[in-house]
Amino acid sequence: MKFLKKNKLWICIGIVLILFLILLVFFVKALLPIGKSSWGNRLEGIEEHVIANEDIEKIKDALKGTGKVSEVSYNSTGRTLKFIVYVNDDVSKSEAQSLVSNVSNNISADNLSYYDIQVMFDKKVENSDFPYFAAKHKTSKSFSFSK
Repeated sequence: MKFLKKNKLWICIGIVLILFLILLVFFVKALLPIGKSSWGNRLEGIEEHVIANEDIEKIKDALKGTGKVSEVSYNSTGRTLKFIVYVNDDVSKSEAQSLVSNVSNNISADNLSYYDIQVMFDKKVENSDFPYFAAKHKTSKSFSFSK
């Protein structure tokens, strides 16, 4: 009992410090996504909407088969399919716009309604009209274009 009366201040400080550390742990666990997906639940259903490598190769072949494309690269991030298309030097913006149908025609309607699609058209040489962008939201029926 004598110890408690003599060290009352230090015991109170210790109890407050322990409570503070416990609260800090709860806040850190609540705010940081430790062990959780950084996408949250935005990718629900992605297992049913897999884009096969064969589909990507069909899109690349269809674009290159037009004779207007020299190179195509692909990247998928979450629910966004991203294509970078290098067109030949003699291709205009309107011709580049017509190439996006090669992308959407080779993706199933079910996957078109699940994924957002972005296509960037560029040339190997510098050109004032390029890069040129096409984007389609999963709820849209067509692409929108911008410089």
